[in-house]
Parts: sequence; structure tokens; C-alpha cells
Amino acid sequence: MLEDVKQYLRVDGDEDDALVTELIEGAQLYIQNACGYKNWSTPNALARQALRVLVVHWYENRAATDVKAGSALAFSLEHIIYQLRYCADEEVPSP
Repeated sequence: MLEDVKQYLRVDGDEDDALVTELIEGAQLYIQNACGYKNWSTPNALARQALRVLVVHWYENRAATDVKAGSALAFSLEHIIYQLRYCADEEVPSP
């Protein structure tokens, strides 16, 4: 998961690995609390995308105080979380 997220972030090297790992763990908990998704050993495509969106937002806005940045995140992430919450019985295939 770390390498996938680093590639999505376009981060090279390992100097931010600890931070990115913490952000991944936090995003997993956030998504789990928001919709009950727990299958992080083999996440489906929607769960991986929700995690990436959240980690990228937190990584790029570590000191953000702009309400607009949070609103844009909430809009995009909200729809993915709805899908994870309400379509949980239907398996979303991984590519």
C-alpha cells in the first residue's frame, strides 16, 4: 500500500515513508469509521481510491487553514464513501 500511495503522491525516496505510513493508517481508520469498510488486506478499487484521495489531501495540506480545501475533499470523498457504505454487499472488483 505504501508504494502505491507514494506513486500516487509522486513522492520519490524514503524520507517521508513514516509520515505517509501514518497517513495511510489514519485514512484507513477514517474510512472504517465513516462507512464500516475493513478489508484493508485486499482492498477493492473504491477503497484504494478513497484512501489515496484522503492521504493526498492530508499530505499536501498539512498546515491547511483554508475551508475551501476541506470542502473540495469532502465533496469527492463523500461520494466514494457512500458507494463503499451502501454497495458493501456487492463486491467491487480490483483491476
